[in-house]
Parts: sequence; structure tokens; C-alpha cells
Amino acid sequence: MKNFFLVLLAALSISSVSGCATANQVKPTAREQELQSRVSSLEEELKAKDDEIRMIQDSANVDTSSSSAASCAKVKPTNKRIQAALKNAGYYKGKVDGKVGKNTRKAIIAFQKANGLKGDGVVGNRTWEMLKQHI
Repeated sequence: MKNFFLVLLAALSISSVSGCATANQVKPTAREQELQSRVSSLEEELKAKDDEIRMIQDSANVDTSSSSAASCAKVKPTNKRIQAALKNAGYYKGKVDGKVGKNTRKAIIAFQKANGLKGDGVVGNRTWEMLKQHI
């Protein structure tokens, strides 16, 4: 991410220098073209990551309750519910404030590993199915 900002800063500096008021248009150098190409590539990567984050957030808000478990309340995961469930299960010691920081992520990973799930720190459908029992 640091490299992205350095490349972006360099590209902006180059464009501001080449944007001086002159009568002649200066053709971008190979280095300027390379930097512009890299900025475009990084912008595409960033957009893909933003889309991935939105998809994960959307999947975390999906109703995952089973129709065969009619006695189970239909509960959607929220950050506060996740923290509360982790706290009740004994994995989270912090304040239930809805802010997912490093301690919440560590608790999620510990819960996932203890329950035979991939310890990625993301509360997806399978993690939530197991975790919501502790609300």
C-alpha cells in the first residue's frame, strides 16, 4: 500500500510538472507512461479489493438460520453480536462495542481453529452458524 502512494505521488508530481502552461504539448516519457500504467493497475487492484470487502460484508449479513431449526431465532451477524458471542464462548475479553480490532480478530481466529474451521478471522456462514449459538 505504501508503494501505491509513492507511485501515485510520483505520478501526480510528474503530471503537475508537465502541466505547466506551455504552447507545446510534451509527450510523456517512458517512465511517466510506466508510472501511469502502474497507477492504473493499482487502482484496478484497489477496486477489486473493495468489491471483495463488500461481498464479504454482504455474506456476513445473510440470514443463515436453518429452516429445520424452527426453534432457533433468525439472527444476522453484526459486529456487536459477533463480539458478544465470542465473549460468551470465552474467546473475547474486550468491550462489546462493535469495533472489530486486532483482539476481536484474534478471538475469531481462535474460535475458528478450536471448531475445526479455517482460521482466517472472517465470520462467514460456517463460522456464524457455530458462533451464533453463544449469543
